[in-house]
Amino acid sequence: MDMNEVKPITGFLNYAVTRDGRVWSKPRKDSLGRKCGNRWMTPIKNNDGYLRVGLYNERRRHNLFIHNLVLQAFGGPRPPNTECCLMDGNPANYHLDNLRWKTHKEIVQLMVKRGSHRSQHQRGEKQHPNYKLSDRERRLVFNIYRGGAHSLQNLADQFGVSSTLISVVVHDSRWAAK
Repeated sequence: MDMNEVKPITGFLNYAVTRDGRVWSKPRKDSLGRKCGNRWMTPIKNNDGYLRVGLYNERRRHNLFIHNLVLQAFGGPRPPNTECCLMDGNPANYHLDNLRWKTHKEIVQLMVKRGSHRSQHQRGEKQHPNYKLSDRERRLVFNIYRGGAHSLQNLADQFGVSSTLISVVVHDSRWAAK
């Protein structure tokens, strides 16, 4: 490992990060005296494609996004009211030259400019947590599901609601065709 390309992670003495987002766990002993660390950590991808790692500090686990760690280590501390912005919008590109501190408003403007912002219209108004299916839609969902060709998740995606709502509808006999 080239230690010149690695910087310590503020607040986490046993970890370091590279400019391209690799996180190193330094060799040490755990609370039971066993050797641990001395390895590159394996990040976990969240549902939006962003990588994070679990770092321990005083026996508490902290799940931190890698892009934040890189920018804090190599770009300086986070200014007030800012967030880490991935300039190209690619959640897999954690190189320092792709990261900047920006306000939330600036990030949204950048996303709109590059066409990656999901407005309410693009998501579908039905995706609002308070959206309810009309009686006609409920009957339709009930009958489609009873046909056996569609899963709960497939119907949820098709109607823009949660699979929980679809489950409630298909298990309620009031929506059977009369």
